[in-house]
Amino acid sequence: SIDERFLAVVRRDLARMPDRGPLRGMRGGIEQAFGVAIEALAEHHVPVAVRHGDYSPDNVHLDGGGICVFDLSHHASAPVYSDVAFFLVSLDTMNPYPKYLAFDRRVARSLASPFLDGYFGADRAPRERVDGPVIAAYTLKFLLTRCLQQRRVAAAAGPLALAAFDGILAAGHYRELFARAIERVSAGR
Repeated sequence: SIDERFLAVVRRDLARMPDRGPLRGMRGGIEQAFGVAIEALAEHHVPVAVRHGDYSPDNVHLDGGGICVFDLSHHASAPVYSDVAFFLVSLDTMNPYPKYLAFDRRVARSLASPFLDGYFGADRAPRERVDGPVIAAYTLKFLLTRCLQQRRVAAAAGPLALAAFDGILAAGHYRELFARAIERVSAGR
């Protein structure tokens, strides 16, 4: 079943895409992928549960053998894969500079597989085959939302920051992330 909030956010974010620059050039592929994603969501029963709302590495603390999740201020009833997708997008779009100069994005990305193993447990492969299109759809949605949020922050900082975002991040890092997300959505057909 299609989550109406999903559709509303997709419509809002597509309307907010800039009229020029590298994001505008990716619009056709993103819109097409959302069309496929919406079809996939219509064909799947997506369970709803109370979810965290902004589940990301910033809201997780590892303590010895345990995990503590905090900041539940955004919790709400939503599709269960919403938090999974948000976490995966957070790993790919973390921006630790200038606080953590030794940050390595490959290390952050390497956390995705153990996270999915822990989330799905022994059922990971069969669950990903069945629910992969739904996870891919939510990942694409959160990726577009995060990209537009970071672009708005850059625009507020001034024209040079916006030019840097459009020229470096969107043309390079985000272009790669969108290509992977679109590929995952299309593979779920």
